[in-house]
Amino acid sequence: MGAAALAAVALLLFPSRALTVRGARDGDLIWAAPVRAGEEFRLTWIHTVTRRPVTETYAVTAGGRLRLVEMVFDQFGANLPHRPEGGTTWRIERDRIVVTGYDTVLDRLYLGVAPYGHWLQVGGREWDLLAGAGADRSVRLAAERLPFIRILVTEVWQWRNTRPLRGTPKRS
Repeated sequence: MGAAALAAVALLLFPSRALTVRGARDGDLIWAAPVRAGEEFRLTWIHTVTRRPVTETYAVTAGGRLRLVEMVFDQFGANLPHRPEGGTTWRIERDRIVVTGYDTVLDRLYLGVAPYGHWLQVGGREWDLLAGAGADRSVRLAAERLPFIRILVTEVWQWRNTRPLRGTPKRS
């Protein structure tokens, strides 16, 4: 095997940090996208009571944890903040409440994919969690190191459930 081929194989096997979506119960890798420390991603979901979008922005820390940066919503609902608390600050932007100042850092984020919709925005693409993971499935998001080939394979496999981002998605 030539040096170039050996280098290519080494690159494909080299562990890279990825934002992963795994089954919460079985741990099966559903999707992965490369991320860097400091990179942000967004999780948008439709609130089951208000039927309105809620967007949470997270940043990947240098240690590979997920830090909640902000939450944006336009209607109060169950399990959403109802006032500033715990050091958070609120502001109104384009008729939406933007909550910042969180002191929340997670090793992993667990969520149930509801039939109303969940979208994950990372690396300039939006992934439809409902189409990719299935309705009523519990998943966990984490930043972990994987061989680059696994990241590549899951991205290609789930490509049909992603689309390029074109501004803020409109959900009604």
